[in-house]
Amino acid sequence: YLGAVTIYRSKDIKELKDKDAREEARAENEQALAFLEDELTNDGFVVAFAEGTRYPKTMGEFKHGFFELAVKVERKSGKKVSFLPVGTEYSGRDVRIAFGESLRYTVDITNLINECKESVRKLSNL
Repeated sequence: YLGAVTIYRSKDIKELKDKDAREEARAENEQALAFLEDELTNDGFVVAFAEGTRYPKTMGEFKHGFFELAVKVERKSGKKVSFLPVGTEYSGRDVRIAFGESLRYTVDITNLINECKESVRKLSNL
């Protein structure tokens, strides 16, 4: 199975005018995160875009949510979650994709995020 899971950004939820729509978006996020946690716990794989969006010719800040989810899975299940940094480089209609070396969480989540970000930066030639 290869599908997509939508995670609503908090700023998008806040912009919803209808209270019921905000509550529905939060509930959908909880369901999506539970699904992703289950996938990781049961040896599935998840592709996450840590920046949350695309930034042409630069990189945005990495969001912490997916990293925190992976650490939660490791703590609850004892399974190690690997992170495979992937860089993309765009040139007109051409796209180059490069894969880095697998990274793992050790003790410091901030260090892991920084390692992933630096790897993606190099792989994307930024």
